[in-house]
Amino acid sequence: MTQEENIPVACRQIKAVNNGSTLPTLYYLNSVLDWGTSSLHQLLIDHPDYRLKDAMGQDIIAPLPGSPWCFNLSVPALREAWILDCLNTVTSSDGCDGCFVDRSNNMTEFHVTTSVWNMSLPEAMQFEISHMHTLSELNTRLAAIGGFAVSNNQGLSEQLGTSSIMFEDFTGSEHCITSLRRAASSGLVVQVHAGYIVDDGSNDTFNGCGSGDTNAMAAFLIGMGNYTYYHCAKGWTSDRRWPVQDDVWLDWREEYDRPLGRPLGDAIKSAIGGGIWQRNFSLGTYVEFDGEMGNGTIWWGDGVVQTGLPSGDIPKKRGCRWQSLPWNIDSKFSL
Repeated sequence: MTQEENIPVACRQIKAVNNGSTLPTLYYLNSVLDWGTSSLHQLLIDHPDYRLKDAMGQDIIAPLPGSPWCFNLSVPALREAWILDCLNTVTSSDGCDGCFVDRSNNMTEFHVTTSVWNMSLPEAMQFEISHMHTLSELNTRLAAIGGFAVSNNQGLSEQLGTSSIMFEDFTGSEHCITSLRRAASSGLVVQVHAGYIVDDGSNDTFNGCGSGDTNAMAAFLIGMGNYTYYHCAKGWTSDRRWPVQDDVWLDWREEYDRPLGRPLGDAIKSAIGGGIWQRNFSLGTYVEFDGEMGNGTIWWGDGVVQTGLPSGDIPKKRGCRWQSLPWNIDSKFSL
């Protein structure tokens, strides 16, 4: 079965378990890599020109598990098929509510790293332009039917019409706090994925979240806005044996049920040392984060205290390096 068949089934199951709640469910789609799990893969088999080519006209094989081909979205027929792969799932009466678009990073600097892909400069520039145009068109067509896309690592709302972004590489650091605060204040819906970078010695190295992922969670609570959401999970797959077998993606961490409430105001930064971030919440929770040392402490409203160990490894700049956001791209960028 293809993902077009499997994922909508999962969307229906999630909604059924939640008794018809409005919890949104998402279809998965990669904007660069053909993982071989969707019907688009057969199109690339049948039409070799739909595959991205290097300067010698050979298929570009991404250096990743499974050695996937890459979508050549400069081909109009493939671009339309790729967009419809999302839209058809969202418009069906028993489908998903939107699409999670992986690898939707800003590609407008791709041509300066063509040596990695061995592409000619004109081909690389055509690729990056087509990629961004495709994401923009998808957002427009989804909005027209009441759907939406969560763009992995890309929050270009004015340029591409992006409404939701995921920070894939969030960790406990000054840089991640600053990036999250700016993304949240710009009106974006933000998913925060922690656990990809083990951020301190208190974490279990097996799953990246074994001790509550204290530093990343503290950084999140400092930077969160009205529509920001947190989860800690290391890796990208889930264990089918769950719940018999523990699974970091599906297990509900006890911290998620601790009393938090609404922020009593924006986070403030003291003048102590390199600056300590502080924030209070309505149910008695108080959070501090040391941007210089890269560690945080959460005093939960029920009396439980979590303290993370200092991170080291240039803690102020760890994580949140993949995001494409309006304040860290060329101001001349436009479609």
